[in-house]
Amino acid sequence: MRKLNLLSFMLAISGFFTAQDYHFSQFDKSLMVLNPAAVGDFEGFERFSIQNRNQWIGAGTQFMTTMASAELTFGKSARNNNGFVGLGVFFLNDVGGDSKFGMTSGGISISGNLPLAKGHRLAAGLQTSFNNRNADFSNLSFYSQWNGITFDPSIPVDEPNQLASFSYVDAGLGANYTYNKKSNSSMGGKDFILNSGFFIQHLNQPKLRYNALTLDRLNAKYGIYATTTIGFNSRSGLELKVGQFFQGKHYEGVYGAFYKLRFKGSSRVTNLINDKNISVGSYFRSTGAAIPACFIDFGTWRFGVSYDQELGRIARAYRSSLEFSFGFTLTKRSMFSGKKL
Repeated sequence: MRKLNLLSFMLAISGFFTAQDYHFSQFDKSLMVLNPAAVGDFEGFERFSIQNRNQWIGAGTQFMTTMASAELTFGKSARNNNGFVGLGVFFLNDVGGDSKFGMTSGGISISGNLPLAKGHRLAAGLQTSFNNRNADFSNLSFYSQWNGITFDPSIPVDEPNQLASFSYVDAGLGANYTYNKKSNSSMGGKDFILNSGFFIQHLNQPKLRYNALTLDRLNAKYGIYATTTIGFNSRSGLELKVGQFFQGKHYEGVYGAFYKLRFKGSSRVTNLINDKNISVGSYFRSTGAAIPACFIDFGTWRFGVSYDQELGRIARAYRSSLEFSFGFTLTKRSMFSGKKL
């Protein structure tokens, strides 16, 4: 029987939910939501992405985070060698537990991208979003409903158990740097790609009013990250990913190492972005989790799956999480300007 102590629940709200956000293990696949400057930072013209995380599968209840996004570019050339503007829209739904405590969010991000030199590009971005938080206590049982043998839902609850639904506007900003050195032919040479940046979310520290008695603020979230691809030869390479996030008294690091194999290449002169790759490796979380993952990239679309295996004491209750990501990119022709490769 599901059960909950209201006082413990409210302490959890004030001590956890106000201080920390949802998170994805595949953080590099959701950068446009974390850092508005990353909008449009990909090879192609438009990109559409979906990411879903089923957290703590062994918890006996469901914690689900789903994100959908679209990234558009304006003024981007086929060779990606000039300045352009990126516009991103996203929708996110995060819900967890029998109380279905969660957040629904919709936002817009805009980025300005400027070339610095051959292969070097710098971007800055702003983000705003509208968010709603709510919960449903109708499926919960309370200690006061224990009749000595079992929980009896017909016993009235003497404590107020309604969580006020409320909305707020949020804001964020960030910067992103990209260096892309690619060989001129798929038959030889080595690639080197570096992407790094920093961001601040919840810049305005919005107020969180869960009921008439409490008033908290959402702590600002700071993050830095770097991802790189180092080519061993024309067919294989190493991908390294590092992300460090800070929010209030909480911090988290996610680190990844992947072997990348190009199982079908194409001439870099006639088609820059039609390589087909598979990446296999693992993320690692500083809180104590190993996260094996696999990504398949066909240029136009990509698919990824990862599996969190908790290693610390938390594994006794919350053993694993499963996460999927999918992306579709218009690589050869823009759906708006008619530009094509």
